[in-house]
Parts: sequence; C-alpha cells; structure tokens
Amino acid sequence: MPANVRRINDLVEKYDVDALIASSPENVVYTSDLPNWAVALAEYIFVVLPREPSAGRKLIAPMSMADLVAATDFGVDEVLLYGTYPFEIARTDEPQSGAADLKIQRLISERAAGGEPLQVLVQCLKDQGLQNKMLGIDHEGLSPRVLDLIVKSLSRATIKDSSELFLRARMVKTKEEVQRVRRSIRATEKGIGTILEKARIGIAERELAAEFEKTLIDEGASPGITVLAFGNGTGYVNPEPSGRTLSIGNLIKFDGGGFYKAYVTDIARTFVFGEPTNEQVRTYRAIQEGESEALKHIKPGVKACEVFKVAVETVRRQGIPHYRRHNCGHGIGMKVYEPPFIAPNDETPLEEGMVLCVETPYVELGHAGFIVEDTVLVTESGCELLSTLDTELVTLAVR
Repeated sequence: MPANVRRINDLVEKYDVDALIASSPENVVYTSDLPNWAVALAEYIFVVLPREPSAGRKLIAPMSMADLVAATDFGVDEVLLYGTYPFEIARTDEPQSGAADLKIQRLISERAAGGEPLQVLVQCLKDQGLQNKMLGIDHEGLSPRVLDLIVKSLSRATIKDSSELFLRARMVKTKEEVQRVRRSIRATEKGIGTILEKARIGIAERELAAEFEKTLIDEGASPGITVLAFGNGTGYVNPEPSGRTLSIGNLIKFDGGGFYKAYVTDIARTFVFGEPTNEQVRTYRAIQEGESEALKHIKPGVKACEVFKVAVETVRRQGIPHYRRHNCGHGIGMKVYEPPFIAPNDETPLEEGMVLCVETPYVELGHAGFIVEDTVLVTESGCELLSTLDTELVTLAVR
C-alpha cells in the first residue's frame, strides 16, 4: 500500500468516516498516482477509499482513459470505467497486439461499468454496503449541483466534506513525495542556471523565460509558474514575461518552478545585470536576513505564525522599517499554495515531513522588486534546505 494511502487511512480512523471519496485532481492523483495532466482532462474521476481495507480501493474513471489506466502502476485495487469510447481493434490477418494492448482490451471488456459517472459512483458505494454509512466526500472537485445529486442518491448516508482531511494528509510528505520535490527543484535550479547563462543586453523577458522552460523540459520536468521581469517590471508582484528587454543596471526577478510527477517547485532569486547600487544592496540584504532568520526558527512544534513574525521583524530591523507582508511562505506539494501558511493568523504547529517555501519579497510598485525564496523540509530538529542555490545577490557580467 502506498505510504500516502496509509496516511489517508490513519486519518479515516481519526475522523471516524467509513469511506473517503477523492474528486479533485490533486486528491485523485494523491490517492491513485495517475499523471496529473491526465486527471485534469477528466470531467469526473473518483477514488473510493473504504475504511475497511478488505473492501479494496476503487478508481472510477472515463472509458477514454483505459489505455492510460492499463499502463499505470497505481495504488488502487479495482478500476471501474464509465461511459463509452470508440477503441477500435486492429483488423489485420497478422495481429501485432502485444501484452500492453491485450491488457487494455481486457480492461475495456472486464471493467466497463457503463452509465454515467455519478451512477457508477453511487452503485459502487452501494455494492460496498456504504449507502447508510458516514462518507467523507472531497467537495473541491464537485459543483454544488453534482454534490446535491450525490446526496439525494445516497439519502440514507451521512455525508461530510473531507477536503480538509485530504489537505491535512498532504501537509506531511512521504519519502517518495520528498524525492519528487527534490527532482522538481533540481530541474528548476538548472533552469535558473540557464537564465544566468543566457542573460544579455537586448534579450526580452519572454525569450529568457522560454529558455528557462526549455531547460525544465530537457530535465524531465514540465513548466509551472514562470515569473520573470527586468527593471521596473520587477516592481510588480506577478509580472508576466513580456517584450521588455534587458539593459545595463536592471534588476532581474525570477519566481517559480516546474512540475515533476505532479509535484511543483517555487524558488525565487534576484539578480543585477551589471554593478548593483548601494540601495539595491541594502534592500536585498534586509530581505535576505529576514529569510535566513525565519529558516533558523523552523522546527517541529513551532507555529507557522511565529516564523512569519520572525521574518517580518528581521526585515524591518535590517533596513526596511515599513516592511509589510500578508505571508512569508507556504506549504507546497501538488499545488504551489498549500497549508500551512507562514502568515500572521496561521497557528498550525509545524511537523516533521512538511515541505515549506519561505520567502521575503519586497516591491515598490513600478520601480523595483526584490525576492528570495527557498524550499525546506521540516526535520526532527529543524529543517533541511532542499533548494541549493546561493542566496546572495548575484551580479551578472554585462554581455
């Protein structure tokens, strides 16, 4: 049984539900390990996780995904395919079907449940004797109309929103999840290296962003968020790479990362194209110290809001007395922003195994923006930096 499913099972016991139903793309991927891009294409896809292990974990997916499901080694015991899809069997006197083709054909013929997705889900729950039990349904992947249809079809069941339970499970990462984050970080850092290599007078933001994303793909990852800006553009929080070109003395702000097997990275750095001014050095040093002190305070049991307070107070003390932030970081995993949030009102105690992004951005609208952000794993006694790039303000030679 995959480690993340074991975590879900532990929470099923804790929250006293008889079955969990995942419906949002992130939670379906988390409990099945199907590719995130494929899950996002399905209008409806569910994973049913009964409290009783002998009942078996069920994946309910569209018939069109039969080939993908057959090729995936995922953590479910049974697949139910709804709807239809015109898979054609090759008409030839010399069939070329291999083992993979035969597996798909067998899946289509043996696991086709027919009907509509909600009908298949409801019947699946009834077949497991769950029609009058306590069901935790992930509301995030369902519209109110669809949720209402499920509730009416299972009128004897008690249904509660399990979205928070899934988020709770995903906050603490398994070893496999951490490895995927590490791979995503390595690809992103390679891409940042490409930015440093390719920066030259006259290159446009979107050209340099494309070079970064090409490197991600070459490293086996896929693009996620790419915030890349020069000069005055760095003074915006989320600037989209544009046709603005690089000039001597410009700040370069990068923030973002790529996906590797559904897990995303969020790293940020600030560079100067040419020699930095004294003001740029002072401002960057203040936010760098804020991030550094925040990292020193991360360990199990410390509240997320306490880390926020350390970050903000340090930046103010180090040279930006008016510094303000709504957060100085966040959890990360399948989504860029996941709990806990390093924010003034988040009193979540940090736990070993959480993966966090810690950041201390500062922007002056339309003038200049500075950022440093790193990803860490909470360990037994503190935290481990997963991102490895130096946090110093990098000065790029003009070329």
